[in-house]
Amino acid sequence: MQPEDFAFRTTIRVRYAETDAQRVVYYAHYLTYMEVVRWDYLRSLDLPFEFLRDFWQRHFTVEVRCSYKSPARFNDVLEGYGRVARIGHSSFDFEYLFVHQDDGRRIATGQSIHVLLDRDGEGGRPERVPEALRAAIAAREGWEP
Repeated sequence: MQPEDFAFRTTIRVRYAETDAQRVVYYAHYLTYMEVVRWDYLRSLDLPFEFLRDFWQRHFTVEVRCSYKSPARFNDVLEGYGRVARIGHSSFDFEYLFVHQDDGRRIATGQSIHVLLDRDGEGGRPERVPEALRAAIAAREGWEP
């Protein structure tokens, strides 16, 4: 994965509270960084906020992987890259790349899988990813409709 492989980028500044006793970003915070990238990506699609909020409340993360390449420290600025790698019937896969803004070091890579469930959430039944979202993602990623 290279930065130019991604259609979306956002910036994350490491806060002091995100570092550990070794003075590097504690590994679990990268899950939060992934969520920041994913939400910023969705907001950038220019869909109505209510639509995105409803979607966000009904999608569930079912798998996450993260590989740590180089440490990030307090006040470092990271470029967080994100893309949708696949959209299924009721699921989608997201990929991430984090790069140090100043020196271009690869900090971490990651993947997450998400499933969309029915509106009431009681039955937990998978629900089709909305066509409006599919179309917006396809346009962002440069996919054929």
